[in-house]
Amino acid sequence: MVHQSMQKTMPSKDLMRRETTAQPMVTVMPLVDIFENDEELLIVAEMPGAKRENLAVKFANDTLTLTCTRQLDKEGTLLLGELQPAEYNRSFVIPRGVDASKITAELKLGVLNVHLPKGESARARQIEVKQL
Repeated sequence: MVHQSMQKTMPSKDLMRRETTAQPMVTVMPLVDIFENDEELLIVAEMPGAKRENLAVKFANDTLTLTCTRQLDKEGTLLLGELQPAEYNRSFVIPRGVDASKITAELKLGVLNVHLPKGESARARQIEVKQL
Protein backbone atom coordinates (compact mmCIF):
# COMPACT_ATOMS: atom_id res chain seq x y z
CA MET A 1 0.00 0.00 0.00
CA VAL A 2 1.30 3.44 -0.89
CA HIS A 3 1.61 5.87 2.01
CA GLN A 4 -0.91 8.76 1.83
CA SER A 5 1.78 11.47 1.75
CA MET A 6 3.36 9.75 -1.26
CA GLN A 7 0.05 9.61 -3.14
CA LYS A 8 -0.11 13.41 -3.29
CA THR A 9 2.98 13.56 -5.50
CA MET A 10 2.12 10.56 -7.66
CA PRO A 11 0.02 10.33 -10.84
CA SER A 12 -3.47 8.87 -10.81
CA LYS A 13 -3.81 5.15 -10.08
CA ASP A 14 -4.62 4.43 -13.73
CA LEU A 15 -1.29 5.91 -14.82
CA MET A 16 0.90 4.74 -11.97
CA ARG A 17 0.23 0.99 -11.93
CA ARG A 18 1.92 -0.73 -14.82
CA GLU A 19 4.23 -3.66 -15.11
CA THR A 20 7.87 -2.83 -15.68
CA THR A 21 8.69 -3.01 -19.38
CA ALA A 22 11.69 -2.20 -21.48
CA GLN A 23 12.16 1.55 -21.76
CA PRO A 24 14.09 3.36 -24.49
CA MET A 25 17.76 4.14 -23.81
CA VAL A 26 18.67 7.82 -23.53
CA THR A 27 22.14 9.35 -23.81
CA VAL A 28 23.20 11.40 -20.80
CA MET A 29 26.22 13.69 -20.49
CA PRO A 30 27.33 13.27 -16.87
CA LEU A 31 28.00 16.40 -14.83
CA VAL A 32 31.68 16.80 -13.94
CA ASP A 33 34.06 18.87 -11.87
CA ILE A 34 37.72 19.04 -12.94
CA PHE A 35 40.45 19.88 -10.44
CA GLU A 36 44.15 20.49 -10.93
CA ASN A 37 46.99 20.49 -8.43
CA ASP A 38 50.77 20.15 -8.77
CA GLU A 39 50.58 16.36 -9.09
CA GLU A 40 47.48 15.59 -11.17
CA LEU A 41 44.23 16.46 -12.89
CA LEU A 42 41.16 14.97 -11.20
CA ILE A 43 37.86 14.48 -13.01
CA VAL A 44 34.84 13.86 -10.79
CA ALA A 45 31.78 12.65 -12.76
CA GLU A 46 28.28 12.01 -11.42
CA MET A 47 26.92 8.77 -12.88
CA PRO A 48 23.94 7.69 -10.74
CA GLY A 49 23.14 4.02 -11.08
CA ALA A 50 26.46 3.20 -12.75
CA LYS A 51 28.02 -0.20 -12.04
CA ARG A 52 31.71 -0.90 -12.43
CA GLU A 53 31.12 -3.79 -14.83
CA ASN A 54 29.23 -1.48 -17.25
CA LEU A 55 31.77 1.35 -17.09
CA ALA A 56 34.61 2.11 -19.53
CA VAL A 57 37.33 4.73 -19.07
CA LYS A 58 39.54 5.06 -22.16
CA PHE A 59 42.48 7.32 -22.96
CA ALA A 60 43.71 7.57 -26.56
CA ASN A 61 45.06 10.37 -28.76
CA ASP A 62 45.00 12.87 -25.87
CA THR A 63 41.27 12.20 -25.33
CA LEU A 64 39.70 10.71 -22.20
CA THR A 65 36.32 9.06 -22.81
CA LEU A 66 33.89 7.95 -20.11
CA THR A 67 31.05 5.61 -21.07
CA CYS A 68 28.61 3.56 -19.05
CA THR A 69 25.27 1.85 -19.56
CA ARG A 70 22.79 2.20 -16.70
CA GLN A 71 20.23 -0.58 -16.62
CA LEU A 72 17.30 -0.59 -14.25
CA ASP A 73 16.88 -4.20 -13.13
CA LYS A 74 14.03 -3.98 -10.67
CA GLU A 75 11.16 -6.47 -10.48
CA GLY A 76 7.56 -5.68 -9.70
CA THR A 77 4.97 -3.06 -10.37
CA LEU A 78 6.32 0.39 -11.16
CA LEU A 79 4.54 2.98 -9.00
CA LEU A 80 6.41 6.05 -10.19
CA GLY A 81 8.82 5.90 -13.12
CA GLU A 82 11.15 8.86 -13.58
CA LEU A 83 14.41 6.99 -14.11
CA GLN A 84 15.13 5.15 -17.30
CA PRO A 85 17.97 3.17 -18.80
CA ALA A 86 20.75 5.51 -19.91
CA GLU A 87 24.02 5.57 -21.80
CA TYR A 88 26.47 7.93 -20.09
CA ASN A 89 28.98 9.41 -22.54
CA ARG A 90 31.49 12.22 -22.06
CA SER A 91 34.88 12.99 -23.65
CA PHE A 92 37.64 15.45 -22.77
CA VAL A 93 40.74 16.58 -24.63
CA ILE A 94 43.53 16.26 -22.07
CA PRO A 95 46.56 18.54 -22.22
CA ARG A 96 49.87 16.93 -23.03
CA GLY A 97 51.99 16.00 -20.08
CA VAL A 98 49.64 13.47 -18.45
CA ASP A 99 51.34 10.15 -17.68
CA ALA A 100 48.84 7.83 -19.42
CA SER A 101 50.35 4.69 -17.87
CA LYS A 102 49.42 5.89 -14.36
CA ILE A 103 45.78 6.95 -14.93
CA THR A 104 43.48 5.40 -12.31
CA ALA A 105 39.74 5.50 -11.69
CA GLU A 106 37.38 4.51 -8.91
CA LEU A 107 33.59 4.43 -8.65
CA LYS A 108 31.78 4.94 -5.35
CA LEU A 109 28.05 5.54 -4.87
CA GLY A 110 27.56 6.72 -8.46
CA VAL A 111 30.52 9.12 -8.46
CA LEU A 112 33.47 8.34 -10.73
CA ASN A 113 36.89 9.81 -9.86
CA VAL A 114 39.52 9.68 -12.62
CA HIS A 115 43.08 10.58 -11.57
CA LEU A 116 45.37 11.77 -14.37
CA PRO A 117 48.88 12.11 -12.93
CA LYS A 118 51.13 14.69 -14.52
CA GLY A 119 54.37 13.52 -16.03
CA GLU A 120 57.56 14.99 -14.62
CA SER A 121 57.87 17.49 -17.48
CA ALA A 122 54.35 18.87 -16.83
CA ARG A 123 54.80 19.44 -13.11
CA ALA A 124 55.50 22.88 -11.70
CA ARG A 125 59.03 23.22 -10.41
CA GLN A 126 61.29 25.85 -8.96
CA ILE A 127 64.00 27.06 -11.36
CA GLU A 128 67.31 27.86 -9.77
CA VAL A 129 68.76 31.22 -10.78
CA LYS A 130 72.56 31.16 -11.04
CA GLN A 131 74.80 34.09 -10.20
CA LEU A 132 76.98 35.06 -13.17
